[in-house]
Amino acid sequence: GEFSGRVILEPIYWEHEPLLATQTFQEQIIRPSETDIVITILWSRLGTRLPAQFTKADGSRYESGTEFEFEDAFQSFKEHGTPDLLIYRKTADPQVSLKNKKILLDKLKQKEALDNFFDKWFHDKTEGTLIAAFHPFANSADFEEIFEAHLSKLIKMRLPEDTVSDKIPSVKPLWKEGSPFRGLSVFNFEHSPVFFGRTKAVSEIINALRIQAASDNAFILILGMSGGGKSSLVRAGVLPMLTQPGVIEGVGLWRRAIMKPGDSKGDLFDGLASCLLRENALPELSADKTDFKELAKILRETPKAAVPLIKGGLSQAASEIAKSEQLKEQPTARLVLVVDQMEEMFSLESITHEERIKFIEAIAALSHSGRVWVIATLRSDFYPGTAELEGLVALKEGTGQYDLLAPTPAEIGQMIRQPAQAAGLYFEEDTTTNERLDDILRDAAAKNPGALPLLEFTLEELYKKRTDNGMLTYEAYKKLGGVEGALAQRAEEVLGGLEPRVRQAMDIELHSLISIGVDDGERISRKYAPLEMVTATPETKAFVEAFVEARLFTTDLAADGSAVVNIAHEALLQHWPRLQEWVEKNREDLRIHARVNAASRRWENENRSREFLLSAGKQVTEAEEILKNKSIELTKTEKSFVHASIAKRKRIWWIKRAIAAVLVVLTIVASGAAYLAQQERN
Repeated sequence: GEFSGRVILEPIYWEHEPLLATQTFQEQIIRPSETDIVITILWSRLGTRLPAQFTKADGSRYESGTEFEFEDAFQSFKEHGTPDLLIYRKTADPQVSLKNKKILLDKLKQKEALDNFFDKWFHDKTEGTLIAAFHPFANSADFEEIFEAHLSKLIKMRLPEDTVSDKIPSVKPLWKEGSPFRGLSVFNFEHSPVFFGRTKAVSEIINALRIQAASDNAFILILGMSGGGKSSLVRAGVLPMLTQPGVIEGVGLWRRAIMKPGDSKGDLFDGLASCLLRENALPELSADKTDFKELAKILRETPKAAVPLIKGGLSQAASEIAKSEQLKEQPTARLVLVVDQMEEMFSLESITHEERIKFIEAIAALSHSGRVWVIATLRSDFYPGTAELEGLVALKEGTGQYDLLAPTPAEIGQMIRQPAQAAGLYFEEDTTTNERLDDILRDAAAKNPGALPLLEFTLEELYKKRTDNGMLTYEAYKKLGGVEGALAQRAEEVLGGLEPRVRQAMDIELHSLISIGVDDGERISRKYAPLEMVTATPETKAFVEAFVEARLFTTDLAADGSAVVNIAHEALLQHWPRLQEWVEKNREDLRIHARVNAASRRWENENRSREFLLSAGKQVTEAEEILKNKSIELTKTEKSFVHASIAKRKRIWWIKRAIAAVLVVLTIVASGAAYLAQQERN
């Protein structure tokens, strides 16, 4: 992006070339001596020995293609001054399995060959000196940082002075899908080209999954604060990298499925079954007549029985790929399942503790299957709830838990600058202070660990106000009120633009979209509401549509195909003063509504047994008041539950009156009998 318009960069990855079976590998790979820059990245192996036709000047054989390419580039530089040769070596210990002795010995042999190669070309053991330069790095994030700096300097060294400018870059956009920023929306798989700043986390999560899978427990729980970017990290960072063929050794085909506990209007198993049957997952299961409800029932009651079905679906998918690409052997196939925002298991009143236990049993069956890799995300403030689920505690043992830290200032800088470069944008520079707007944004976001959604929202608003030549300006940033002021200001703008009668619908909508915890310290959180219910009147419909258009609310489909609406991000709950005031004002109603919802769900799950209706007294009185409150829209189940509880109270009242009447009659009869007995004695 930095040099777009001034330089043509043509990366050559030999492993991405369509190498034909009619020639050797090395014959089909461009010789390093024919390029400008050669980058060699080494870790634990040197490679496979080359065929006999590749020999050195002294007639000896090359031990590997790596050795051949290094010497070809080295000799060419000595003779012609090109290519520039950069060597990087990873210092982390290689990960090996002790299960297969042959594979283990082969890995040790490869490591020894690589060490000998380094001793020959980079070390003088007799002098104890380094005779050539190489660059060590610990992980992918370190490599990314140093390599970007090195490549930038090499390019500048090759360019004439008048072609290098740091002021207004002539950037040819690589991203042409509109804004490279997501506002309050999550980065999804298709947004991976503009997802930056989390290389270290992506690398560490994939490595942890490798270790977990080697232990037959392919599960990892990603834990982090609200607004820390967990969902985007998994969807746009981990999944696109993990599912590239060859990233996980031996796996040539990946399918992916994503679910959130709150997606389904049914239970957790309906949601899980639905996501497994989607196009990018295993639609082959539907072709095999595995009905959605049938699969949900299997996952709910006998989850281990679902494993053969998934294996069969993956095998069928691999077979179809082999046929379409005319492969001699079908590739090894795996499914990666993402359970995103797992905290909804604890925050949604509709999900019982028993259901959570059974759901974790299903997840365990999949992660132990050898075919499914499971990634879950969880807000850190819900972490104490995991202790109640022994199955989840067992799943995340070993490397099964990853604590996502707040991004460093350098990582935040990548999140700001690199998507902008990809989209052909640049940031204004203050001519008096020489301070760039991207630096201002980075420093503001770095002060608040939970500021990522606010930062992304601010960038999206700056994009909307960009100049014709793609500059994001100071003026627009100041009008937004900075990073933390942008979200509240946008919400106020949308609300202020509505007619008074539509603004009044806010009270109804927030009651439907905000939940308060019953047993978790009254934590305020978002919840899904049926779109049909919250748009029942022209006023509520106009309100929802305005906030959806502004991307402050989002709409989605539940597992049963019905439309639902939700507040776009927790950040709106935390940084919009008007909404916070509303929560405090309506906290008691939220408490009562949450209790009614939880009780109604239990009543429904128990086949509407009278035993699970509200007790007469305060519980029914509060529920009756909620029912009468025109600002609170209850679901059909909640309404039926409250009406049934009121009817039960009335029955009890009549029974009590009848008993009281009988007692009065009995008392009168007894008194009369006593009087008559007294008269007889007299």
